[in-house]
Amino acid sequence: MARFLVIDADGPNIVLVAASTARGGMKLDQVLSWTLDATPSLAAAESVGRALREKMAAARIPSAPLVFGIGRNRVIFKEVKHPAVPAHEEPAVVRFQAIKELTETPDEVVIDYQPRTGMGGERRALVVAAKKEFVRMMQGIAQAAGLKLHAIIPRPFALAAVVQAAVPPPQPGEAYAVLAAGTTGGEFLVARDNQILFARPVTAPALAADAALLSELRRNLAVHSGQNPHAPVKALYIAEGSTLRGFAGRVKATLAVPVFELDPLAGTAITSDAAPGHLAGAVGLARVAASGQVPINFIKPREPKPPTDPHRRPLLFGAALAVALLFGFGAMAWMQISAKDQTMSSLRHDLDSLTT
Repeated sequence: MARFLVIDADGPNIVLVAASTARGGMKLDQVLSWTLDATPSLAAAESVGRALREKMAAARIPSAPLVFGIGRNRVIFKEVKHPAVPAHEEPAVVRFQAIKELTETPDEVVIDYQPRTGMGGERRALVVAAKKEFVRMMQGIAQAAGLKLHAIIPRPFALAAVVQAAVPPPQPGEAYAVLAAGTTGGEFLVARDNQILFARPVTAPALAADAALLSELRRNLAVHSGQNPHAPVKALYIAEGSTLRGFAGRVKATLAVPVFELDPLAGTAITSDAAPGHLAGAVGLARVAASGQVPINFIKPREPKPPTDPHRRPLLFGAALAVALLFGFGAMAWMQISAKDQTMSSLRHDLDSLTT
């Protein structure tokens, strides 16, 4: 995609990013934010889509493929083990394992996954499921706005992507934590490179005061440490919301890991009145879309593929060689017959001249 649009919603608060692919990454063109009268829903999808179309027209933003973000509170994360199988069978096997472990009805969710390798080469997958109701809502918004929906990506993957452009960036292979504070809630995750190790939503009450948010942070870090002792957190990045400004600076001395403020617009020419925590998801989604490597996409989840016949290529090559040889022999035979015809024609001419 040369140009694309991104929408990320925090309750009724909407962030729209117009971006384009650029050499070596992503270029932000415009960032808009506004508040709807109510939180988007399936019933209100058409009205939200019309409002989006009007906002784009007023800002002179042309149509482009659309990428939607979906919050951690609306998706299910589940790591499953599965046997090693051929690549074309893996999506079906992972889905089978996920359905056995998920409490949701299979017909009510869309399932995608991120492959990963466990200790000793053990096959694992991070399964991510979203209710079809939310997917239909986003499809309805895109349709009402006259846009083609290209992808629906969970916000934790977007936050992991935006941290890769932070100053300083996390060290490759080391685990890092991210807190993005919104208005109606927030996101906390631990990741290593582009793989999510732990992700939890943060409730609005936890964002109301320093003490509550600090307690939530410590609890989440402790839970991650207990579940992933082999991946200790080496840094914490905080994208602050409209409340608790300066929180990152106030807690640096109280946590055992280095704390950095995360500004998703750093290094760009774009400015916005919205708080960093409100923008982080949308800017991260733009970085994921620009990379062309979407880890989870509820519009195009991984599906089983027909197996490829290992003997097909040699057979096709042999068939092509046979056709080429047949054509060559035919051409040679035609040339020889043509030469004989010319010789016979010359002999007849000589014979006719001798008999007259």
